[in-house]
Amino acid sequence: MPKKPSRVELIQKAFPEFFDPLQRVSAGSTEGAREITVRCVEAMLVDMIQRHDKFFLKHGQGALTIPLVKEAEPQRFCSIEDLEEDRRLAETCQDYDTARFCTSMIQKLYHTDFEKNCAFIICDHSPPRLCLIDREYPAKSVQAVLEEYS
Repeated sequence: MPKKPSRVELIQKAFPEFFDPLQRVSAGSTEGAREITVRCVEAMLVDMIQRHDKFFLKHGQGALTIPLVKEAEPQRFCSIEDLEEDRRLAETCQDYDTARFCTSMIQKLYHTDFEKNCAFIICDHSPPRLCLIDREYPAKSVQAVLEEYS
């Protein structure tokens, strides 16, 4: 099983076009490049939050998938009901790892305050992860990663 990528690696996979400029800028302009990158990522996150909300209104509590690799399924919304159905199917097929994963996601989604956060499932070569994005300041975690990176 592949190791879980670090926060920096996840952000690099999601937004690779923003990391090359950070490597090419001089030390004096790194702060400005980082600020521009954070604003661009924030704009994309706002778009993803709006997409999440559209599905949330139609399907209820759930998470929007974010495919970071070509092999992943296209972006879709997974409601709690979808995850419960997947869990039942996994238990029927005796796939207990998938069943535990679905149970964990369901529990996290039930305890998520969707007025403050949006839920996304990150899909890459490692096991999927649930990521909560703060609605008020969506780029907050991205900014921390960029500061760690540069």
